[in-house]
Amino acid sequence: MWVTFGLGVAQGLANWAALTLLGVPGAALWGLLSFLCSFIPNFGYFIAIIPRSSSAGSRAVGPSCSRSSSSTG
Repeated sequence: MWVTFGLGVAQGLANWAALTLLGVPGAALWGLLSFLCSFIPNFGYFIAIIPRSSSAGSRAVGPSCSRSSSSTG
């Protein structure tokens, strides 16, 4: 149990640090979520990955990815 706790803390801190360096909003929340999900090994991965995937997908389809067609006359 203590080993799982220690590894979960290390994983949460590593995720928090990496996401903070990348400038991801809510990095502390994602670090906490990865720590909590380490205690649920069968389902924790899917619980943690679904919100990240959906937020990444919603950012990919934004104004920065749209093509602007400007016609020169």
